[in-house]
Amino acid sequence: MIPVKLQIHGFLSYQDPVEIDFSGFDLACISGANGAGKSSLLDAITWVLFGSARRNDDSIINTRSDTARVVLVFQYEEETYRVERQKSKNKTGSLEFTVQTKSGGWNILTSESIRATEARICQTLRMDYETFINASFFLQGKADQFAQQRPADRKRILGSILGLERWAAYQEEAGRRKKQVQAEIDMLDGRLGEISAELGEEERRKQELLQAETEKEALSRQRSAQEKTLQGYEKLEVALKAQRDAVNRMELDLLAIQSRKEKLSTHLHGRSVDIQTAEELLRDEEQIEKDFSAWEAARKEKEDLEKLATRYRHLETQQQEPLRMMAAAKARLEQELASLETEFKKAPAIRQELETLGKTIPELKVTLDNASAIMESRPLLDAELRNVNEEKARLEAENKSLKGEMDELRERIKTLQAAAGADCPLCGQELSSDHRVELTNSLEREGIALKETYLANNRLIAVKTEEKASLENRLKECDQAARAHQQGLGAYNQATARQVMLEQQRQELDVAQKRMDEIQPLLASGKYAQDVDTLVKKLAGEMIALGFDPDRLETVSLLENRLRPVIEKRNQIGEAKARLEPMLREKISLENQVQEIESEAALRESEFEKARHELEEQSAGLPDLNSLRAELDDLKAREVKLIGDYGKARQNVLVLDKLRERQTELNTRRVELTTRVARYKILERAFGKDGVQALLIEEALPEIETHANEILDRLSGGNMSVQFATQKEYKDKNRDDKRETLDILISDGAGSRVYELFSGGEAFRVNFAIRLALSRVLAHRAGARLQTLVIDEGFGSQDVDGRQRLIETINMVQPDFKKILVITHLEELKEAFPARIEVEKNFQSSRVTVA
Repeated sequence: MIPVKLQIHGFLSYQDPVEIDFSGFDLACISGANGAGKSSLLDAITWVLFGSARRNDDSIINTRSDTARVVLVFQYEEETYRVERQKSKNKTGSLEFTVQTKSGGWNILTSESIRATEARICQTLRMDYETFINASFFLQGKADQFAQQRPADRKRILGSILGLERWAAYQEEAGRRKKQVQAEIDMLDGRLGEISAELGEEERRKQELLQAETEKEALSRQRSAQEKTLQGYEKLEVALKAQRDAVNRMELDLLAIQSRKEKLSTHLHGRSVDIQTAEELLRDEEQIEKDFSAWEAARKEKEDLEKLATRYRHLETQQQEPLRMMAAAKARLEQELASLETEFKKAPAIRQELETLGKTIPELKVTLDNASAIMESRPLLDAELRNVNEEKARLEAENKSLKGEMDELRERIKTLQAAAGADCPLCGQELSSDHRVELTNSLEREGIALKETYLANNRLIAVKTEEKASLENRLKECDQAARAHQQGLGAYNQATARQVMLEQQRQELDVAQKRMDEIQPLLASGKYAQDVDTLVKKLAGEMIALGFDPDRLETVSLLENRLRPVIEKRNQIGEAKARLEPMLREKISLENQVQEIESEAALRESEFEKARHELEEQSAGLPDLNSLRAELDDLKAREVKLIGDYGKARQNVLVLDKLRERQTELNTRRVELTTRVARYKILERAFGKDGVQALLIEEALPEIETHANEILDRLSGGNMSVQFATQKEYKDKNRDDKRETLDILISDGAGSRVYELFSGGEAFRVNFAIRLALSRVLAHRAGARLQTLVIDEGFGSQDVDGRQRLIETINMVQPDFKKILVITHLEELKEAFPARIEVEKNFQSSRVTVA
């Protein structure tokens, strides 16, 4: 990974946007005072790539910013990539990953989530955060991170750098295939078990076949006998059916004769009733004639009265409209008078309300004018309040930042004062007593300046708070005036509208008084419809002159209705005289026919009873054929089932030969699969950490050891060397084998010791040599290409000769890397590098200059 361009905004001490172009140099130092923000540049690179830095929560966001944003453009394996990561306070961040096309555009590589995108970046770089910082970064406070790891973790990190994860993938694939084949073996074992179980049932299946065949043949004989019995009874049933049909026909003939007899009897009874009715009618002939004469007289009088009634009703109809018109005219005048009197009662109240409104309206006008004057000052007060709030917020934010800086200075002073050694606790370089006092005084002076600014801001905040309260009170007065103006305007508009309406009502009352004076005399004299009254009186005289009596018409009508049925009776007398003799002759004929058919019915009924009795005697010996048929159907169904059982039992015996053949095939397949499982187990062990991976690490370690000793020889003046031990004896002395490890052994003038027994400058030289050796070796390998080296510490712990040797060592390995960055705050080292990235920090933000 080769950095090309880095953009930072709102990240740690970088409040303002910063952009660094790395394309103009191969070796550079990053210099600046302690706390200026040098290490934050490296934090920005690891954070944008892996989401990890020395701090990973919202504290990475600058105290004066709401969002941290870092953009890194880098090259890797002939491709140019761009990564952008953002994080806002108390919000989920975002991550974008793109690769540059040949035309200069960008293709999106971002995945569906931040975690997935981070995994894709790690896949592209072929390393994760831990591997990256252990191999490529000498981060502040982490120079010994690789050496301080447990032996197993050293192996894991080294393996990741060497690209051994592909062998782990091979191991995983071998294990997966082994499980897949084993699953097939388990399935075969299950099937073979089933086949063995079925073959063990051979004797039982043969017994079941013999039993099924015996039962099938016995039931077949029983079914054949039942069929013969049923056929004999069915022939007898056919003969009885013919006899039963003959009996049914005799019964139908008997019923037909009885029906004819009933019809003749009914006809005879009807003729007897008709003869009796005609004889009774002829006996009443004289009275019927008298009633008929009375009906004719009543009918004549009714017709005369109805003619008079028609004329009377016509005159009565003509009189209705004039009477209605007179009543309507009187009702209209009475209603109008009542309405006018009701309205006139309101006159005193209207005059009183008009007098009151004449005083109220001028007073409301004065109140509205006063409220409008107060409301006009509202825009100016709003603007003043906004300015005060903005200035107060700015001062409070500045004080919050100042307090954080003062707390940080206070902690640095405490750390400096508490340190008892000769090294600076802040930067690690040698520190004399005078330098300690000078540095403490410098920090205290900076703290006093910050405190003075803080107190001055507090005084300004108090002034702005008072101004804000005063402006808010004046704005409340404006709001009250606005509400009063709104309420007063409604009351004023309502009062003026009411005044206009009441004035109109007063004028309408004057008109109403005149109308009341006109209506009252008309109602008193009854002269409101004189023409109509004359017409009504004329029609009443004509109705009296007719002499019509409605009661007499009703009496005559009732009499005529009561006598009207006599007309029908008078007509029936003539018909009765003509029909009486023929009906008497027909009655005698019907009586003779009834006597004859009764004799025939008695004969037919005797014959029917005899035939029915004979049929019942012959049918009594016939069994229930439906039961016999049901029994036969049951036998057939049982026979079909037994045939099926026989076929199934026979098939169960025949299939055993095929199962024996299948058993042989499956056993052969199982032997093949067992051989494959054994091979996959061998591959799984070979691809594991103790197999090929361990061999590759052992193959790489001599090269790393050689390069580390070359570097350590320069750094120590030939006094130190390093050795890697990959195997170690178990504590159990009875074991002949050795366990895998990765121990670091250091040789110096005092002998050979493990790494953990070294400290200070010696430990740093060992760490530096091992880390540079790792980076140098891996730069030539096809796994993770580490083309950038960053050193963020170490010079402060070395003497003058040690520093010079470190610089010579860096120049020695420069050809192996595309980019080397060295971070230092020591002034004497700046000129040792061809390019410099100068980091400075002012009151608000860190800034960067490339020289």
